[in-house]
Amino acid sequence: MKESDFQFKNPILKRLNYALNDDFDIEKFDKIELIFHTNVVGRKSAKEAIVTLLGKIGKVNESSPFYIEIEITSPFKWTDDIPEEALNKLLRKNGSALLLSYMRPIVAFVTGQSGIAPYNIPYIDFTKEEEKEV
Repeated sequence: MKESDFQFKNPILKRLNYALNDDFDIEKFDKIELIFHTNVVGRKSAKEAIVTLLGKIGKVNESSPFYIEIEITSPFKWTDDIPEEALNKLLRKNGSALLLSYMRPIVAFVTGQSGIAPYNIPYIDFTKEEEKEV
C-alpha cells in the first residue's frame, strides 16, 4: 500500500463557542441546523495550503437545545504527482471531510457533558459546496 501524495498534519481546534439553551422548547424543535464553511488559503507553487472548516451547529433560540460554533484548521501538502485539476477538489472536499472527522468527537463530547444526549454530526456531502479558487 502506497502513502497518498496528499497529506495533512496536526489539525488544530482554533475556536469553540458553546451555549446550552435554557429556554429550549421541545415543542418548537424541528432539527439541528448545520452550516459549514470551508476556507482554503494556499500557494500552489509551494504545494501547500491551510484548510479551515467552520461549523455552526444549532441556533441561539428556543427551537434548538444548543448552539456551537467550532473552527478546525490544518496544513495540507501535496506532491507534483497530483494533477492541478484535482487539487481544488482534494483541498475543499477531502480536506473538509477530514477536518469534520476531527470536529465530530469534540461536538459529541461537549454536548454529552451538558446533561443532554451527545450530538453526533451526520455525514456531510461537501461535493455540493460552492467552488472557490485556491
